Amino acid sequence: FLNDVYSNNIQKPLTCTRNQKLSSIMEMLLNGHHKHVWVVDDENRPISAVSLSDIINRMQGINEDLQSRALAVYGRKTMKQLFSTKVLISGINGLGAEIAKNVILANVNSVTLHDTKK
Repeated sequence: FLNDVYSNNIQKPLTCTRNQKLSSIMEMLLNGHHKHVWVVDDENRPISAVSLSDIINRMQGINEDLQSRALAVYGRKTMKQLFSTKVLISGINGLGAEIAKNVILANVNSVTLHDTKK
């Protein structure tokens, strides 16, 4: 399918290991025009994916002016955990939409929505 869509111009996915320097990962992302770098283990199996926005969000930390209320409710440790959390919500009916809204407002790293109903 992807070969048909991209006319055999599929780029090989970028990979890195856990011990690779952040600067080299950012350079790969910027120079390769990729959206993600796959973090792989010693046997070249994917463990996770990292995007440039993940790196930027991690480096920015907590904006105390913008997020003072959430910081007061959650605390600094929980806010840092929320920044690194990736959420998948499956089933976007009435309740799923409300849950998605609240999770997004909690300022998590990323939210993926999945719904099979048309």
